[in-house]
Amino acid sequence: MQVMTAPMAGVTDYSFRKILYEFSPDIIFTEMVDVNALKYNNHRTLDEILRRAGNEAVQIFGNKNDDFLQAVKILINKGFGHIDINLGCPMKKIVRAGKGSALLLEYEFVKNLTADIKKEYGSDITLSIKIRTGYKNFSNPEYYVNLAEEYDLYQICIHGRTQEQMYSGYADWNIIKEMKQKYKNVTIIGNGDLTNLQEIKEKTELAKPDGIMLARGLLGNPWLIKAAKDYFNTGESVEYEVSREEIKNTLIKHINYCIEDKGEIRANLDMRKHIFWYLKNLENIEKIKNDIIKIKTIRDVLKYIVDNI
Repeated sequence: MQVMTAPMAGVTDYSFRKILYEFSPDIIFTEMVDVNALKYNNHRTLDEILRRAGNEAVQIFGNKNDDFLQAVKILINKGFGHIDINLGCPMKKIVRAGKGSALLLEYEFVKNLTADIKKEYGSDITLSIKIRTGYKNFSNPEYYVNLAEEYDLYQICIHGRTQEQMYSGYADWNIIKEMKQKYKNVTIIGNGDLTNLQEIKEKTELAKPDGIMLARGLLGNPWLIKAAKDYFNTGESVEYEVSREEIKNTLIKHINYCIEDKGEIRANLDMRKHIFWYLKNLENIEKIKNDIIKIKTIRDVLKYIVDNI
């Protein structure tokens, strides 16, 4: 069973991916990339979002065939070998632009795009897609599972929510189960509500996918990767109790990676959310949060963590 990490905007940057690599997931995605950013040589996308910590995969979104094809060519030239087409992003700004989940309605567009990428670059890349189960009057994920089979895609990841659900409610893993039972030759990855090992165990036992994609469950908890992999390898469901010292050391390492990547000013802004995610289960978290909020520089935050966590 594969374990992979999701592309999360503003989260799975270079520094966090360096941490994730230490837990050896099968696939790590960069943050999601707009094909227009590649088309227009956006500096932040090319030099920051696509800064490689290892052999990452890239998920791209857009709404024009030629822009997708140009983006794939650019990514190949930058050495990326696994490219995923996003048909699942639920964010309203992206959907209003006809991208992400909005493409679920564009059957012929997606089919033609898939055919064109396979024809032009099929021997150069691993191609996959990610979908949600519904958007507006679309509620036919099977169309895209069938498309994955027809074009021999590497995998299809199904997030068991509709676009309208955003990240609320519950992911429907019965749909993932139904698709896997019907399409045994398609590699189907399940996504949604995999926030702890118990959820991973229950949902994979129900749906029996070929792999899982972890997302919000990784926030402050990269150890979930190891727990999932160990469960799939041994069949034993063991929730790890990560020591305070290990949390502290991993957080310090993560902060230093971020400083290396973005400099102290950006790291001070970008790491705050990660710091609170890592420390959320400590018994004195409210005092820690109140203390850290008052600290102005990332170097002083580091000193506080060394002395007090």
